[in-house]
Amino acid sequence: MKIQPYVLGSGRAAQALLKSLAVLEITDSDFKFEKAIALKRDQSLKGITKKDETSLLLIANPHALHAPRILEAEGEFSLIITEKPVCTSLDEIEALKKVKTPVAVCHGYRQSW
Repeated sequence: MKIQPYVLGSGRAAQALLKSLAVLEITDSDFKFEKAIALKRDQSLKGITKKDETSLLLIANPHALHAPRILEAEGEFSLIITEKPVCTSLDEIEALKKVKTPVAVCHGYRQSW
């Protein structure tokens, strides 16, 4: 099964998440990824995935945009990975509790020592 990644963000965090997928594909032969599709920050997430694909949304844009994009992606993507923090307000926590799509939260390393 191939997974189609879509990525919101183009900075170091986005690049780190994409590198992680490349490493995973090398270290675990069960995972195969298509070439990632870059999404624009203000692009709608509705209707861009194909019904028969396993789709993965990588969110690596400004922190205040994480929760709104997760909520918009609900039901549109098979899986969601975001960098931390997943949200920036208590109201967003309550809304995110209702999300049924699997969401993973990563710590994106922005600097190597």
